[in-house]
Amino acid sequence: MNMKFNIQGHSGCDIKIKKGRVIKIASDRKYSKRLILQHDKQLKFKNKCISTPTIYNKGTDDNSCFWFEMEMIPFKTFDNFMLMSDKKMLDIVAEKVVYFIKNNISGIKKVNRNVLINKYEKTKDKIFIKHGIDFNYLNSFFYDLDEFIEIPDGYCHGDLTFSNMLFDNSDIVVIDFLDTFLDTPLQDIVKIRQDSKYFWSLNLVNKLQDSIKVKQSLNYVDKKIKEEFSNYDFYKKYYKYFQVLNLLRILPYSNNKNHIDNLTKEIRLLCLL
Repeated sequence: MNMKFNIQGHSGCDIKIKKGRVIKIASDRKYSKRLILQHDKQLKFKNKCISTPTIYNKGTDDNSCFWFEMEMIPFKTFDNFMLMSDKKMLDIVAEKVVYFIKNNISGIKKVNRNVLINKYEKTKDKIFIKHGIDFNYLNSFFYDLDEFIEIPDGYCHGDLTFSNMLFDNSDIVVIDFLDTFLDTPLQDIVKIRQDSKYFWSLNLVNKLQDSIKVKQSLNYVDKKIKEEFSNYDFYKKYYKYFQVLNLLRILPYSNNKNHIDNLTKEIRLLCLL
């Protein structure tokens, strides 16, 4: 099976394929710190239903940029998988994703609302500088949160989008782990629904075949994921805040007017929930 790289991204890394292995290299010394954290998170990954490439080696290059070498998995990207999958296969994938997230919840932790507010303020400023869009109407949305919020504690992938998954029938491999401003399994629910509900990773696919079929498959998976978590207090109370913040954080990286308009619309709708 041949591996197809059909998805673009905004990574701060270079990728090289050498002798059947993938080498991920930080693009500069500044990003090396983040890549080390991502390497460590991938190394700690453990799950019965989902796997990740084995890491073989690590080091720094002549420019003091961190790199690590890992197994290359010749699986399909999500767009090809969603295009070919039937209901049974989609059910299995949804169940595995849900199990992965639930299994990572080790308890509930209290977090000061300022963690979210500080990230919101920094992101809001970046958006205004890049696009001239004023999101000050969200001030009350975030500042009206209770001083402390209760969210799930535990391991999270950090960027659990479908573009960071590879598929072979019902087997799932996750790649491109990410350090986050606040590690919580809730972040993984937010990121997977970034794709299953908002179809964001479809914007990164170079040549998408039959987008209607792919969106139907994503919609089906999204309903399963939402049903599984909608009865949790942390989801009912705080999902929308984390998703608004997540969609805001995408905006500085987007240059497409339609994408910007759609994200802005979805952010407004989330505030009405």
